[in-house]
Amino acid sequence: MASWGIGTQFLRLVEPDTWEAIGQITSITPPESTMDTQDATTLDSPDGREEIVPTILRNGEATVNFNFDPEDTDQQSFHDDMESRVKRSYRILFPDEENYYQFDAYVIGFNIGEITPDGLLSASATLRATGKPGFGKLVP
Repeated sequence: MASWGIGTQFLRLVEPDTWEAIGQITSITPPESTMDTQDATTLDSPDGREEIVPTILRNGEATVNFNFDPEDTDQQSFHDDMESRVKRSYRILFPDEENYYQFDAYVIGFNIGEITPDGLLSASATLRATGKPGFGKLVP
């Protein structure tokens, strides 16, 4: 069944078993997972077809966009974590508030958006996932 994105939360682990929601998120693009392959084609491959062998699993980048509040220390934590080169655990908690997608990442980019007379302040953070991401379910 399809789900609506409203109610999705972006959280960061601040202490063991303590997740903190980052406020005013406008969109989240989770990190992509891909698998490299190595060509294993030989001169006697069946029907002259390419053959491959799976190799390394790679993590991509996540992007989090938000309405920027210069006084919001949770939003500022993206910049602070990047400057400190801190690896954190992040969680995308889906609207059912039970299912989530979790990954470890380094913040590799922080950008305050264009400031205009008729627009909202905005910002984005880019995170590079490291290690194995995964789905989970909160246990009541």
